[in-house]
Amino acid sequence: MTDLKDFETKLKQISNEDWKSLFDLIPIIEKTETFGETIGGEKNSEGIFNMPHTKPAAIVNDFFHKVNELGIVPMFDWVSWTEGSDIIKNKDTDYSKLSTEILCKLITVIIRANRFNEGYLVISFEKGIILKILKGLKQNIYG
Repeated sequence: MTDLKDFETKLKQISNEDWKSLFDLIPIIEKTETFGETIGGEKNSEGIFNMPHTKPAAIVNDFFHKVNELGIVPMFDWVSWTEGSDIIKNKDTDYSKLSTEILCKLITVIIRANRFNEGYLVISFEKGIILKILKGLKQNIYG
Protein backbone atom coordinates (compact mmCIF):
# COMPACT_ATOMS: atom_id res chain seq x y z
CA MET A 1 0.00 0.00 0.00
CA THR A 2 1.38 3.38 -1.01
CA ASP A 3 0.36 6.86 0.13
CA LEU A 4 -0.72 9.37 -2.52
CA LYS A 5 2.55 11.34 -2.37
CA ASP A 6 4.51 8.36 -3.64
CA PHE A 7 1.72 6.82 -5.67
CA GLU A 8 2.46 8.51 -9.00
CA THR A 9 6.05 7.24 -8.81
CA LYS A 10 4.80 3.76 -7.90
CA LEU A 11 2.49 3.70 -10.94
CA LYS A 12 5.38 4.57 -13.26
CA GLN A 13 7.37 1.63 -11.89
CA ILE A 14 4.74 -0.96 -12.83
CA SER A 15 5.81 -2.73 -16.01
CA ASN A 16 3.49 -3.27 -18.96
CA GLU A 17 3.78 -7.02 -18.32
CA ASP A 18 2.58 -6.55 -14.73
CA TRP A 19 -0.34 -4.42 -15.92
CA LYS A 20 -1.12 -7.12 -18.50
CA SER A 21 -1.58 -9.66 -15.72
CA LEU A 22 -4.38 -7.45 -14.37
CA PHE A 23 -5.88 -6.71 -17.78
CA ASP A 24 -5.95 -10.42 -18.60
CA LEU A 25 -8.86 -10.58 -16.14
CA ILE A 26 -11.05 -8.43 -18.44
CA PRO A 27 -12.23 -11.21 -20.81
CA ILE A 28 -12.85 -13.50 -17.84
CA ILE A 29 -14.95 -10.83 -16.14
CA GLU A 30 -16.87 -10.24 -19.38
CA LYS A 31 -17.77 -13.95 -19.57
CA THR A 32 -18.63 -14.35 -15.88
CA GLU A 33 -22.33 -14.51 -15.09
CA THR A 34 -22.20 -14.79 -11.29
CA PHE A 35 -19.66 -12.93 -9.18
CA GLY A 36 -20.69 -14.29 -5.81
CA GLU A 37 -23.43 -15.77 -3.73
CA THR A 38 -25.04 -15.16 -0.37
CA ILE A 39 -24.63 -18.03 2.02
CA GLY A 40 -26.48 -18.49 5.31
CA GLY A 41 -29.37 -16.51 6.64
CA GLU A 42 -31.37 -19.48 7.85
CA LYS A 43 -31.78 -21.38 11.09
CA ASN A 44 -29.88 -24.59 11.47
CA SER A 45 -31.31 -27.81 12.91
CA GLU A 46 -30.55 -26.57 16.42
CA GLY A 47 -32.56 -23.39 15.90
CA ILE A 48 -29.50 -21.17 15.68
CA PHE A 49 -29.66 -18.42 13.08
CA ASN A 50 -26.65 -18.38 10.74
CA MET A 51 -25.76 -14.87 9.66
CA PRO A 52 -25.67 -14.48 5.88
CA HIS A 53 -22.37 -13.66 4.23
CA THR A 54 -21.10 -13.22 0.71
CA LYS A 55 -18.91 -15.82 -0.93
CA PRO A 56 -17.14 -14.15 -3.87
CA ALA A 57 -16.43 -16.01 -7.11
CA ALA A 58 -12.83 -16.90 -7.95
CA ILE A 59 -12.51 -13.97 -10.40
CA VAL A 60 -13.34 -11.51 -7.60
CA ASN A 61 -10.63 -13.02 -5.40
CA ASP A 62 -8.18 -13.02 -8.33
CA PHE A 63 -8.86 -9.31 -8.92
CA PHE A 64 -8.44 -8.50 -5.22
CA HIS A 65 -5.12 -10.31 -4.99
CA LYS A 66 -3.79 -8.87 -8.26
CA VAL A 67 -4.48 -5.22 -7.34
CA ASN A 68 -2.83 -5.75 -3.97
CA GLU A 69 0.12 -7.50 -5.60
CA LEU A 70 0.56 -4.59 -8.01
CA GLY A 71 0.29 -2.07 -5.18
CA ILE A 72 -2.36 0.03 -6.91
CA VAL A 73 -4.42 0.54 -3.77
CA PRO A 74 -3.16 3.88 -2.42
CA MET A 75 -3.61 5.01 1.17
CA PHE A 76 -5.74 8.13 1.44
CA ASP A 77 -8.84 9.38 3.26
CA TRP A 78 -11.21 7.40 1.04
CA VAL A 79 -14.18 7.90 3.36
CA SER A 80 -14.06 11.68 2.87
CA TRP A 81 -13.42 11.48 -0.87
CA THR A 82 -16.93 12.32 -2.05
CA GLU A 83 -15.85 12.60 -5.69
CA GLY A 84 -15.27 8.84 -5.69
CA SER A 85 -18.75 7.94 -4.53
CA ASP A 86 -20.21 10.44 -7.01
CA ILE A 87 -18.29 8.77 -9.85
CA ILE A 88 -19.41 5.29 -8.79
CA LYS A 89 -23.06 6.31 -8.36
CA ASN A 90 -23.24 8.05 -11.76
CA LYS A 91 -24.12 5.38 -14.34
CA ASP A 92 -23.07 7.75 -17.14
CA THR A 93 -19.47 8.15 -15.94
CA ASP A 94 -16.99 7.66 -18.76
CA TYR A 95 -14.23 5.78 -16.98
CA SER A 96 -11.97 6.03 -20.04
CA LYS A 97 -11.60 9.76 -19.34
CA LEU A 98 -10.47 9.32 -15.75
CA SER A 99 -6.80 9.41 -14.77
CA THR A 100 -4.97 6.28 -13.66
CA GLU A 101 -4.69 7.73 -10.16
CA ILE A 102 -8.46 8.36 -9.94
CA LEU A 103 -9.22 4.84 -11.23
CA CYS A 104 -6.90 3.32 -8.62
CA LYS A 105 -8.50 5.46 -5.94
CA LEU A 106 -11.88 4.08 -7.04
CA ILE A 107 -10.54 0.54 -6.60
CA THR A 108 -9.40 1.55 -3.12
CA VAL A 109 -12.84 2.93 -2.25
CA ILE A 110 -14.56 -0.26 -3.38
CA ILE A 111 -12.13 -2.61 -1.61
CA ARG A 112 -12.17 -0.61 1.63
CA ALA A 113 -15.96 -0.19 1.58
CA ASN A 114 -16.27 -3.96 1.21
CA ARG A 115 -14.68 -4.37 4.65
CA PHE A 116 -17.58 -2.47 6.22
CA ASN A 117 -20.30 -3.51 3.76
CA GLU A 118 -19.68 -7.16 2.94
CA GLY A 119 -20.56 -7.92 -0.66
CA TYR A 120 -19.84 -4.41 -1.96
CA LEU A 121 -16.97 -5.69 -4.11
CA VAL A 122 -19.20 -8.41 -5.60
CA ILE A 123 -21.93 -5.83 -6.27
CA SER A 124 -19.36 -3.59 -7.97
CA PHE A 125 -18.54 -6.47 -10.30
CA GLU A 126 -22.22 -7.18 -10.94
CA LYS A 127 -22.90 -3.53 -11.81
CA GLY A 128 -19.96 -3.49 -14.24
CA ILE A 129 -18.02 -0.88 -12.28
CA ILE A 130 -14.88 -3.00 -11.89
CA LEU A 131 -14.92 -3.85 -15.60
CA LYS A 132 -15.22 -0.16 -16.51
CA ILE A 133 -12.35 0.71 -14.16
CA LEU A 134 -10.12 -2.00 -15.67
CA LYS A 135 -10.92 -0.91 -19.22
CA GLY A 136 -10.20 2.71 -18.27
CA LEU A 137 -6.87 1.68 -16.74
CA LYS A 138 -5.99 -0.36 -19.83
CA GLN A 139 -6.77 2.63 -22.06
CA ASN A 140 -4.54 4.86 -19.91
CA ILE A 141 -1.64 2.41 -19.79
CA TYR A 142 -1.62 1.22 -23.39
CA GLY A 143 -3.25 4.20 -25.07
